[in-house]
Amino acid sequence: MTTHSVRLASFDGIRESALELGVDPEPIFRSNGLPPAGEYNPDARIPYIALINTLNRLAEATRTPHFGLLVARRQPLTTMGLLGAVAAEAPTVGQAIADIGDHLKVHINGARAICEVEKEIATWRVAVDLEGAPDLKQKHLLSVGLGFNILRQLLGPGWLPSRVQFDHAQPEDVRPYKQFFRCPVLFGQEFSCLCFPSELLQRTNGDKGVSGCSDYGQLKSALEISEQSLAGGFAATFQNTTREAIEQGTLSLDHVAAALDMSRRTLHRRLHEELGTNFREASDKIRIQLGMKYIRNTTLPLSDIADILGYSELAAFSRAFKRKVGCSPKQWRAVA
Repeated sequence: MTTHSVRLASFDGIRESALELGVDPEPIFRSNGLPPAGEYNPDARIPYIALINTLNRLAEATRTPHFGLLVARRQPLTTMGLLGAVAAEAPTVGQAIADIGDHLKVHINGARAICEVEKEIATWRVAVDLEGAPDLKQKHLLSVGLGFNILRQLLGPGWLPSRVQFDHAQPEDVRPYKQFFRCPVLFGQEFSCLCFPSELLQRTNGDKGVSGCSDYGQLKSALEISEQSLAGGFAATFQNTTREAIEQGTLSLDHVAAALDMSRRTLHRRLHEELGTNFREASDKIRIQLGMKYIRNTTLPLSDIADILGYSELAAFSRAFKRKVGCSPKQWRAVA
């Protein structure tokens, strides 16, 4: 069972966006176990799935397919609390992005912020690590929108990305996307992300100093202390490490053991004693969970998903999927 959680501040702007569209959000907030508006503690921890469910249900209730973008308009860097303060004080844009990636669990535990560079283009995205296959469209809209806000705060209000990508299908009305990002927007991609010239990672942080405290090291020390209280156990660490290895195409027992700073024998023992499984079974389960996420939240061909997950061919993926889920990937996509 997962214990992934988010700060209550992650819900900032959801109430206001719903009310602006003429919908009372309180019944949906209550059904997801959220406190009333008058009991706001930004650092309170809320189950991650409650954020996803709230966004999805209000997108339906307001009949607004781009609801997550409306919420993102109301979430600046300060929404991230202490993590946002550290990013604002980082010496460079690249360091700010690295700090968010290294310490994201302080704000959202159950996701990874990933920045990669290829052919002078940087991509910045958030990968959600929840079990099962929840509908992540609204969460991706919010995450990419917040990333856009953060970079404009660090690079200046005139900055725009080279392009923005989303993994969901192109909506009938793309105007809200173009109005928000003011750059080319692509749909049906492998993942949702912001794309920009990698040289900007070396740019001096233009937002440095706005937090009112110029001691970056002191803020970062406080952040690391805060993070220690959220440290996950072996199961969560193994799952995150294995999931990352699958997506990077580096999955192997040796790679995961080295990443966890333990021997192959120790990893085998801990998997058996603490999780009652072995490496092959555990990694296969995670691969199928990732497959379910890609099938539900992207329009990628099943053959491409099989390749991403490291299967030699679509048939091998289909067999493994059916053993775990009880139906083929094609059948599951039809009902997901």
